[in-house]
Amino acid sequence: MRTSRLMVATLVCVVLLGTLAIQVGALSPPWWTFYHTFMGTIGRDQTLHIPLMTEIDSATYQIDVYVEGQDAHDVGPALAGLVWGEHDFGGVTVRVRVWTPNGTAISPLQPGDADDPIAFLLDMVETGLRHNPLFVEAIYGGHVGPLQDFPDVIAIFVPEVVEYWNDDLSDWFRARHLVAQDAFAEVVHSEYFDGAATLGVTTEPRRH
Repeated sequence: MRTSRLMVATLVCVVLLGTLAIQVGALSPPWWTFYHTFMGTIGRDQTLHIPLMTEIDSATYQIDVYVEGQDAHDVGPALAGLVWGEHDFGGVTVRVRVWTPNGTAISPLQPGDADDPIAFLLDMVETGLRHNPLFVEAIYGGHVGPLQDFPDVIAIFVPEVVEYWNDDLSDWFRARHLVAQDAFAEVVHSEYFDGAATLGVTTEPRRH
């Protein structure tokens, strides 16, 4: 009887420890998941230099993007306009900042009073992502039919998978897999200029 109870207790401990191991090792922390998604999307641009994410303190991390292309004076502010900001992960914040190669901060592009914010956003997307191999083009969305209301601007991406190791025990290789449009949706914003313009994403149809 004592042996049976010991076996049951041992089995319960093994199950609990196994469950805890799965919970602890199931996924990378969400802020590192965000960084890897950022690298798999924005980081595909070869004119950018993005070092390893920096831990500012226990609750703050920072992704630094250095714009190094010949047209950095155009791409830098547009890209900053697209990705600059803070992302909260339950008390841990990831800041995204954009810089010139010599470390001068690049301010996010903002429309002037006379600018159409939707046209401004479309141009900002086209400029900021012009060297990214996953990006196809940006088009106007909006209201196109009785049952079809889309964001003001639609960014179109190639039909490609973004994948990276994420300590995901549900996957054989512990990787995470996202189509490019969904990966980009996680690193850009859906609203810009205090809600004056909205951004959506989609995938270019495959040509057969």
